[in-house]
Amino acid sequence: MPETVSKAGAHSATESMNKKPAAAAVGVATGGGGAGVVNVVGRPSLRSLAALAGVTSMTVSLALRDHPSISSATRTRLKKLAAKHGYRPDPMVAKLMQHLRTRRTERTLLSLCGLRLRPPAISAQGYDYGQQVCTGARGRAETLGYRFEEIFIDEPGQSPRRLQKLLTSRGVEGVLLLPMARPVSVGRLLDWSAFATFSATSSVLTPRTHTVMPDQFGNMMQLCRELTKQGRRRIGIATAEEHDVRVEHRVVAALGWHTTLGDGAKKEGGANGGSGGDSGGKAIPPLMMRAGRADFDAAELRRWVEAHELDALVSDSEWYLDQIAAMLPGAWRKRLTLVATSVYPPLARYAGINEKPEEVGAAAIEALAAMIQCGERGLPATPRTTLIAGEYVEPRGRRGRRAGRG
Repeated sequence: MPETVSKAGAHSATESMNKKPAAAAVGVATGGGGAGVVNVVGRPSLRSLAALAGVTSMTVSLALRDHPSISSATRTRLKKLAAKHGYRPDPMVAKLMQHLRTRRTERTLLSLCGLRLRPPAISAQGYDYGQQVCTGARGRAETLGYRFEEIFIDEPGQSPRRLQKLLTSRGVEGVLLLPMARPVSVGRLLDWSAFATFSATSSVLTPRTHTVMPDQFGNMMQLCRELTKQGRRRIGIATAEEHDVRVEHRVVAALGWHTTLGDGAKKEGGANGGSGGDSGGKAIPPLMMRAGRADFDAAELRRWVEAHELDALVSDSEWYLDQIAAMLPGAWRKRLTLVATSVYPPLARYAGINEKPEEVGAAAIEALAAMIQCGERGLPATPRTTLIAGEYVEPRGRRGRRAGRG
């Protein structure tokens, strides 16, 4: 008996789908090999493969797209048959069919879902970076014809079973992991094999998925170059321990490279004269805010700034920079340049890096939609990461002036 498919899996398939295809279908011929023998003529198609396998064309289509309504054994058998006969999908037809599937009814319109933790009442960045990523994702999803909704995974009463049921009932095909307020592992949150899954953050420790995120190492190198142009050579970073884990130590690593091997290691008046030549600068250790704290220790901060004779100080956000400025003597604030690794240009009060969160979200949705179109579900064997370059910006009131506060 040919394998049948549910209405949900086949998108309102008719009863005729359960009937065995006629042997005279396009791409199929009989004869030459005795009664009941089916031969593929010309380029193999879904119909010809269905005739060979004794199932419907829809069953073959769903199996090749790894749809969960088809059993694993049948999917494997039909994939082997397709490979044996050299079947290749026509990308233009696949695009058209995807378009038709998402337009049949509002009920069958494909949905995408963004998952994240609720942001803290006062965002440490001064703005909700995750919300900006979400905004970019939603806008791009809508232009591609998808519904997009945001779900907080730490809602009261939320559980893996309840969340799985919720996503399934809403027809969610793709899941986007959004930036989290802290490093999290959500590997056991869902049965990931049921969804196309992508990430727009490195703050999700597990599962490992394909990812689009800011180029934090490159962005910090760009920030260091800007500070060096302004004559700042003693650059220190004050960062939250949790943030350092979330960005996989890329920001601290970039500053370490700049200080010990890059422009920060070159001494003015070196062997070659001018500002180039000698290298081998001494790394300035970062000042880490311990996990669980909401602010830096004022005495520790002042000792650190004084011990390393800093002339520039970098932190994760403008919110932290405000804290730091309030803890330092006025004379120190005048000689220190304060910059942030993440600023939002419309609201920026300090110079820093625009990480382009809306573009991160949009790029993640484009990749997630491509996975759905190709029938890719579950977690990848080899996760790939795409990096979005940021841009150095200054507050509107200080365009063209030196970064810093005074």
